[in-house]
Amino acid sequence: MLRNPWGDFEWNGDWSDKSDLWTDDIKEQCGYNDDVGLFWMSYTDICHYFSRIQVCHINDDYSYSFMKANHTTDSYSLMRLKVSGDGEHTITVNQTDERCFSRDSSYDYSYCRLVIFKIEEDADNLDEIKMSYVRGVSGWDRETHAMFDSLEHGDYYLYVEMDWGKDTEDTEFCVSCYGVSKSFFLRDEKSLFDKHAFLRKGYASKCSQASKYESIQVSNYDAKGAPEIKKMKEFTEEGYGFIHIANDEKEATFKEVVTFKNFQ
Repeated sequence: MLRNPWGDFEWNGDWSDKSDLWTDDIKEQCGYNDDVGLFWMSYTDICHYFSRIQVCHINDDYSYSFMKANHTTDSYSLMRLKVSGDGEHTITVNQTDERCFSRDSSYDYSYCRLVIFKIEEDADNLDEIKMSYVRGVSGWDRETHAMFDSLEHGDYYLYVEMDWGKDTEDTEFCVSCYGVSKSFFLRDEKSLFDKHAFLRKGYASKCSQASKYESIQVSNYDAKGAPEIKKMKEFTEEGYGFIHIANDEKEATFKEVVTFKNFQ
């Protein structure tokens, strides 16, 4: 059974209100009624007519906050979010819905990266800020989201980067937080930091917790007499790749040639 309150016409195929497939017995088993906006379809027809289906996540006691943002290609947004309590929260990036454009429009959803860092110790200088990597996600859909069963209270940086399509003119998007506690978007702080410097800082924090992530490949150099050198690399779920060298040797220098054969 599906609900489509915004539809302009009714479904008239198999299992519609006027379909001959319904029997009194099947209606009773399915709890059938002919309320406006509710209708039934076969799974085959669903796959044919719908490219995606979303399940709403609603709780009457949850709080919702949002902030609109806009940035050009090759730039980014850095939302500062304050979460007041521990518990279930969902952080989402929403692009303008394709239904806002005419059917002959070339508009399509763009690739979105969302990376979440927790601010452990704040400072005016990036080098002095202490933050920890929390999670990263990416996608081509209207919504890109990260769901947390138990997100800790505190301040967070939400790094958002949109790879806008070449024909995209509407570059506005919305970042939201929905969960058990009240949350507040304070401001976009991208003007305070260099994009690449911020990412280096953020992924270095992930490497400092490398034992927590099976996806990080760690190489050591014990056999070469340099046990305090470690190389960590990963291609992340959010679409970034990194190589991080941690050299705690006092008298050894690490040198390596890296070749990218298909760099895009």
